[in-house]
Amino acid sequence: MKTKKVSAKTNETMDVEKMIEVLTADLNVQHVELSRIRPNPNNPRKQFDEDYLLGLADSIRSVGIINPILVRPRKSEQDGEAVEADTLEIICGECRYHASVMAEKQTIPCFVANVSDLTAKAIAITENTQRKNMTICEEAQAMKDYLELSGRDIADAAAVFGFSKAYIQNRLKLLDLISELRAMLDDESITVSMALELCKYESEVQQEVYEEHLKENCLRGSWRPLKTADFAKQLRDAYTTKLDDFYFDKSECETCPQNTLSQLLFRCDTDCARCLSKSCLQDKNTTYVINTAVEFAAKNYEIGVMKYNHNTEAVNYLLSVGYAITEVDFSNRYIYPMDRPEEPKADQFKDIEEYESDMQRYKTLSDIYKRQTEEIEWGVNEETLKPYIVVKEKQVVFCYENLLFDAMKPNAGSKTKEQELEEKAKRFGEIKVEHIIEDTKKIFSIKKVPNTPICGVEEKISYYAMIQAIKPRYRELLGFKGIEEFSMPDDTLLAIVNKLTAKQKNRIQRVFIISNLSDVYRDSPRYGFFEEFAALHYPEKLEEIKAIYSAKYDPKQQRAEMELEQFKASKLTEAEEMEANEPEQTEVVSEEIPEIVEVPQEDQPQASPTEDAPVVVPEEPQDNPLQPELPEKPVTEPDENPEPEREDAPDVQLPESDDDCPFIEPYDLIEPVKTKKSKRGRRSQPAA
Repeated sequence: MKTKKVSAKTNETMDVEKMIEVLTADLNVQHVELSRIRPNPNNPRKQFDEDYLLGLADSIRSVGIINPILVRPRKSEQDGEAVEADTLEIICGECRYHASVMAEKQTIPCFVANVSDLTAKAIAITENTQRKNMTICEEAQAMKDYLELSGRDIADAAAVFGFSKAYIQNRLKLLDLISELRAMLDDESITVSMALELCKYESEVQQEVYEEHLKENCLRGSWRPLKTADFAKQLRDAYTTKLDDFYFDKSECETCPQNTLSQLLFRCDTDCARCLSKSCLQDKNTTYVINTAVEFAAKNYEIGVMKYNHNTEAVNYLLSVGYAITEVDFSNRYIYPMDRPEEPKADQFKDIEEYESDMQRYKTLSDIYKRQTEEIEWGVNEETLKPYIVVKEKQVVFCYENLLFDAMKPNAGSKTKEQELEEKAKRFGEIKVEHIIEDTKKIFSIKKVPNTPICGVEEKISYYAMIQAIKPRYRELLGFKGIEEFSMPDDTLLAIVNKLTAKQKNRIQRVFIISNLSDVYRDSPRYGFFEEFAALHYPEKLEEIKAIYSAKYDPKQQRAEMELEQFKASKLTEAEEMEANEPEQTEVVSEEIPEIVEVPQEDQPQASPTEDAPVVVPEEPQDNPLQPELPEKPVTEPDENPEPEREDAPDVQLPESDDDCPFIEPYDLIEPVKTKKSKRGRRSQPAA
């Protein structure tokens, strides 16, 4: 086999046609088996137009291939793996290769040239970039691959491909787009100018812009119709943040390329200093908030948060490392100290009277600030004020809780001095208990769970919790006398759990299970437990229920599945008949004019599901023959959280023994008692 070896250095500045002409000048056309040809794994073109290939295949069947493809011998190893012996790799002409395979040809005319990887890459890139149907992102990737392979700079690449340096630089920037935006750029849903604006932002922002403003049926208003300048402004306003709004040390931000101020030739007096990196800004801000909160927590400050204004990431981290966090607000219970006044400078004023007025205001505010600071220091020392460091979104602030707030309410003025002192002393006792509870909760979260056996106190607590968790409509199944259906005071529960028998404990556990399983639905993960519990205690009833509904619905399901299969088969047969009756049309496509030949196809009528598939009308549901009969009583469905209308809690009558406990047998407990709703929207007692 005759080949020609050409160095990349002597040909890299030629255009592709001259380069191929030089490579093939002394070579003969060889007809090589298609089985020996392999596509180029580094071909910059990744997508091929199927309609174009079909038309080209028809042309090859009719007139053959006029221009041979260019190939080279494959190396013995590629990417560290051995390759097949005596095989060739395509340099250019891959479309003709694929079309020949589709045309079921055995051989293909080739020029075989022994060229370097760099030369092959340059030919493939240049040959593909000169075609109109190569996508922008494929072109950008090809340029990047060439630069990495050759080790050369953008100026050299510009000379090889005949593009300007700015053109290549912009194409390389487009590779920073996320895949969704690349696809939109390739199908011209967005312009190159819009894509270059998006490249300035990190991938998280790009994804957010795509989801909210660019994709089909986007979450918010579409930005596709905007001009580039308006599009860039929308991005800047929505996805950049003024650095002056943050309190962390911004010395590193001054020279950061993500700072919009560093991208300007001239300084401005407006909000030019904006950050393009949302993640970096959030990380710096969160780190600052966490470090400041930890610093003051070490000085015996409690950590507080406001419900709708806090740094969620910082709060979650502080909780994860064991800090207790309290919710605070702007009520009179909490004192927020004023900021230290800033003294005005004389050189900042042109009018002396204006300066003197500001100085007088400064002195007044300084006196107020000093007096407030002294009062806060005294309150903290006397333990009437609790200090907090409040975690906000971008900073931390100080606040102090007035522990005597309840004793100092407006109506306290009518009380005698003795009453005020009594309430003050009582409040200090309450504060002591609150501190004990708060610090004990910290022990629960820090220490390991004890491995000792459950003791009597813990058992009572567990039954107390189970009774509380039972849904109100199932509490009558517990069998206790005098217990209201919807409310159960703590003292009532305590009286019950202190005198439980073994039989009552079992009943509580079973009713707790029934209550928990009562809201199981068809696809619920707990359905398995539901069926196992029913099979364990009501096996015959469960099998009877299953048999009834299986006999009713299994034949219907099987009939519907059979009709579905028949419909699919008829639809497939109809499509095959239409394809067989469709006339063949052949277009001859010339290789020298690489235009896409559109092969018209008749619209295929779609089979109407209403013509072939009979409509199955479900039968009216029948009553369950196994439904137990309940005592006659007017009922309505209770609410999830009913509030009983009552004045006093009823007396609780505990059974003296297991025999005195009016338990109801399981078959009588399937359906809960339902209540009526009063006209005022509150729950009435169970109907008699």
